[in-house]
Amino acid sequence: MYDQIDDWLRTSGLSARTRNNLRSSVHTLFNYAKARRYLPKDHDEIDSVQLVKDRDGEIEIFTPDELTEVLSFSDERLIPFLTLGAFAGIRHAEIQRLDWKDIRFDDGIIEIHASKAKTASRRTIPLLDNLKAWLLPFKKEAGRVASHANMAFELHQLVKKVNAARAEREIKDTFVWKHNALRHSFTSYRVAEIQNVNQVALEAGNSPQMIFRHYRELVRPADATKWFAITKKSVPTAKKQAQKRDKIIQLAKVAP
Repeated sequence: MYDQIDDWLRTSGLSARTRNNLRSSVHTLFNYAKARRYLPKDHDEIDSVQLVKDRDGEIEIFTPDELTEVLSFSDERLIPFLTLGAFAGIRHAEIQRLDWKDIRFDDGIIEIHASKAKTASRRTIPLLDNLKAWLLPFKKEAGRVASHANMAFELHQLVKKVNAARAEREIKDTFVWKHNALRHSFTSYRVAEIQNVNQVALEAGNSPQMIFRHYRELVRPADATKWFAITKKSVPTAKKQAQKRDKIIQLAKVAP
C-alpha cells in the first residue's frame, strides 16, 4: 500500500505543499481506521511516505501562457473556479463557499461575506471585464459557484490532460500545479497593473505589508496586461496558434 500512495503523490502533478497536505489527510484517515479497528494498531504504511521539501512557502505564479493552456483544456464546469482565482484572487476555500448571488454583475463587484472569508471580515472585489465575460455563460440567480467539492482531485485530472497534450506535441517540460498559484498570480499581476499596494491588499484580503513584501515587482506591467487580456475568445485563438507552431516545428524536423 505504501508504494501505491507514494506513486500516487509523486505522479499527481501537484505542488509540494498540496502533496504534503494530502499525505496528512491520508494519515488522518488511517488513524481513524485504526481507532475503529478497520486496520491493525501497528499499521504504519504512511510513515514510509516521505514529506516533500516545500521551499518555505515560496510565492509561485503562472505565466499568461500557462493559464491560457490550463483554460484551454479545462472542463467547462471548472471555469468559474479557475477564473475567480485567476482574475479576482479569491482563495480556494472562499470560492467553494461563494454563492452566485454574491457575484453582483450589475454593480461590477464580488462580495465576500465575513462568514465566508478566511479573515472573517467582509470585502468586495472588482468584477473585471474579462472575468465578467468568463462568468456570464454560467450565471445563476443563486447556488454554489463551485461545482466540485474535491477540487484537489479535479485539478489533478486537469494537470493530467495538460501533460497528455504536451506529450502529444512532444513538449518535454512537465506542467505542475503550483500551490495557491491562481491567487498569487492575480495579486502579482494586479499590483503590476494598477501600482497600488493598498487597493490590492483590500481586494485580496491581506495586509499592505504582506502585499508589498511578497508581490511588489514580481512581474512586469507588460505581463500583467497579457494576463488580464485572457478571455473566452482569446484562449481558442491561442490554442490554434500553438498547434500551428507545433506543425511548423514538426515539419522542420523532418525536412531534408
